[in-house]
Amino acid sequence: MQAVRNNSMYTYHTVTILDLPAELLLDIIARLPQQSVLHFTITCKTFYQISLPVLYDTVKLAAQGVCEFRSKIRRNDTCLSWVHELKLLRSDVRRSGLHLGSSCIFQDNAFLSAFPNLRSFDTLDYARMKGWSELISVLEALPSSVLHFRGRVCTSDDDVLQSLGRVYPSYQTLELILSPEGLAFDLISLDHNINNVPPSLSHVFPNLAHLSLTLIFLSGCITSFLRECHFPALETFQLVNRDAIMPDFMLDMAHADALLVFFANHARTLRDLQLPAWAIEPEVGNRFSGTPLTLRNMRSGLSLLHYLAKSDAFSSTLLTLSVSQSAELRVFGVPALPVAFMCFSSVHTLELAVNHDPTGPVLGLAFSFDIDAIPTAFPALECLEIRVHETISVKTVIAYLGAYHPRALLRCKALTRLVFIFRGFRRETRDAFSVRSHETANGEGNITLERIQ
Repeated sequence: MQAVRNNSMYTYHTVTILDLPAELLLDIIARLPQQSVLHFTITCKTFYQISLPVLYDTVKLAAQGVCEFRSKIRRNDTCLSWVHELKLLRSDVRRSGLHLGSSCIFQDNAFLSAFPNLRSFDTLDYARMKGWSELISVLEALPSSVLHFRGRVCTSDDDVLQSLGRVYPSYQTLELILSPEGLAFDLISLDHNINNVPPSLSHVFPNLAHLSLTLIFLSGCITSFLRECHFPALETFQLVNRDAIMPDFMLDMAHADALLVFFANHARTLRDLQLPAWAIEPEVGNRFSGTPLTLRNMRSGLSLLHYLAKSDAFSSTLLTLSVSQSAELRVFGVPALPVAFMCFSSVHTLELAVNHDPTGPVLGLAFSFDIDAIPTAFPALECLEIRVHETISVKTVIAYLGAYHPRALLRCKALTRLVFIFRGFRRETRDAFSVRSHETANGEGNITLERIQ
């Protein structure tokens, strides 16, 4: 309400939300959840018109949606300029990684170039592109405003990226899943360069800040890339292995030397790192002891972490750490690694994995890090996240921690949150608890978990 004095009398004028400037309303709507925006849109015609740019900011399209947008493209609809993020979805829910689905949109330049202000283009849930050449043709068709690209590429040995001679300096994020053209179940017949990552990737995308590579068969196909690539602005690097037959492998000397060269080339800018859970023999692992990395976040296996932790610079800068399953040590015959000497003084968030282990001493559970060593290794730990295998109940893990490691969590003086992450086939759920310690009559103390809504 607004009061205005007129001839010694007060006249009240009602000010409604419709009186606010459209720019201010648009800024408010942009901060709302998508469902709230939809509710706001159907309130009246005015709000509908104001909300349209927000509704079209992020667009996810399956087959029917693509047809509808093609009609908008023919009309040169205004909404095309509002789209900033575009994600293509497969119409067939039977998502097979072995079958190359229809990629008609990848050849439709009119569709790819129809969004003048597009910033992010995501095709990870769509079809695979047929080699680096089709990837380049898609990038050529996209508007110059695109900064982030995510997609799947079917590669082969004769598909050479450097011969295409293209450079895309505007791209900041590149996330690729690389897979072979066909699947052979006889590993002996597989060429070790079946999905080779070309070193020229850093020449084609010279200003990348975030690079994620997921490989179906991770073997000798990355050594030349790690040795020769150089991204001057790289902050995040993720190397993921999706080999269903051999998910992790022994890191040999050739791969270790290539990885050390990569670390040296990117030590100044690299802050977030994710690597496979390699098994590493002492002769190879000791080469990582003096690695000049100053990371904020890292996700890897216990083997590599064991040797990197010997560097004071590495141990004192980490803020979040994710330790994946360390069962590979037993599979490859590598002796168990001592973790008691490790000390990450700055880590405030730790993520562990817990899986089924029939040979485990208690309840068949296997943690990726020694629970009793956590208080010493992570004195500033505030949040402990435990990623639970989908066949294990959270209650079992809680009972295990309370029965066999009651003092470990109690000794974590800064610990205030315990989060359990359990995954289904298509969803991920988090159960978060606040952690409180209490002194008992005998002076031992205990831990109370209170669910966080």
